[in-house]
Amino acid sequence: MLSLFPQFFDWSWYVPFFFRMFLAWYLLAAGYRIAKYRDASDPKEDSAVAWGLMGGIIILPGVAFLVGAWVQIAAIMTFSLALLAFWFWRPGRGFTPEGKKFYLLLGLVALSLLFLGPGPFAFDLPL
Repeated sequence: MLSLFPQFFDWSWYVPFFFRMFLAWYLLAAGYRIAKYRDASDPKEDSAVAWGLMGGIIILPGVAFLVGAWVQIAAIMTFSLALLAFWFWRPGRGFTPEGKKFYLLLGLVALSLLFLGPGPFAFDLPL
């Protein structure tokens, strides 16, 4: 295969690590943002618990990606969450500034980690 920069192929082992760190950063930030979200139109305390629970569900795979443990399970969770966000996204929501295309790309990055594995600096070991 003819390549313009063949020396970049030496870094291909680190691509899953970069994907993992991006997903960890995004999921931790988005989960925190959603957990702290307060719906002004619904002053009931039950909605605050529900938002906190949803934020925790999003933070959980973010921690797994950051640590590098159970990456394939976290990738399945993230892919599922990204598909749900892609499917149910509507413009005008205050806590989700991203668009449908972003959620599609987020799901594809998570799906790639399902098949590529965790990469270097992870606790996951192939069995």
